[in-house]
Amino acid sequence: MLFQLGGHEFSILREEVERRVADLQPVENFRKGFYVEIGGELFAARQVVAAATDQAMDELTTLDACKVLRLLGFEVIFRRKNAG
Repeated sequence: MLFQLGGHEFSILREEVERRVADLQPVENFRKGFYVEIGGELFAARQVVAAATDQAMDELTTLDACKVLRLLGFEVIFRRKNAG
């Protein structure tokens, strides 16, 4: 899939995103926000897109990250607070 973020153009497939996230540790402090489940783990949407595009998380908006993930076929989950 071809998309633009922050003035940069990227081309990535869902499988590539899953592969790049495989070695990441999910954010431990779940706060209110948007997450995606990959490999049985919940990751912050921005964390996943940052890893997939080699960008810093603070260079991405949550809206952009969610849009990219949905276009790649991921289900984006909204969490209100830590469930555990």
